[in-house]
Amino acid sequence: MSSLRNRLLRPETWLAALVLLALLVGMDALRPPQSQVSVRVFAASVEGYHRYLHPVTSRWVRCRYSPTCSAYAVQAVEKYGIVKGGWMGVQRIARCRASVPMGTLDPVP
Repeated sequence: MSSLRNRLLRPETWLAALVLLALLVGMDALRPPQSQVSVRVFAASVEGYHRYLHPVTSRWVRCRYSPTCSAYAVQAVEKYGIVKGGWMGVQRIARCRASVPMGTLDPVP
């Protein structure tokens, strides 16, 4: 039992797991967006956020754009794939400022 624990705690194990994960995501990103597993995982994680965390955070955090940033990110990822769509979602969140009027239309191109 302790030898398994020692192997799991070694940095080589975690590095190998990270490399394997990067390869899997990289190979997945080469497929069309409709076939990417990472797109479905991303959309499910955003849905989980909306179901469990958004009711708590909505008191303090409101999206200034329409569609909301999370809906924009899901639409972009579904249309362009996890890499480009994810980057578009990050850029959208980075554009959010207090100077942006509430309800500003900014659809996925």
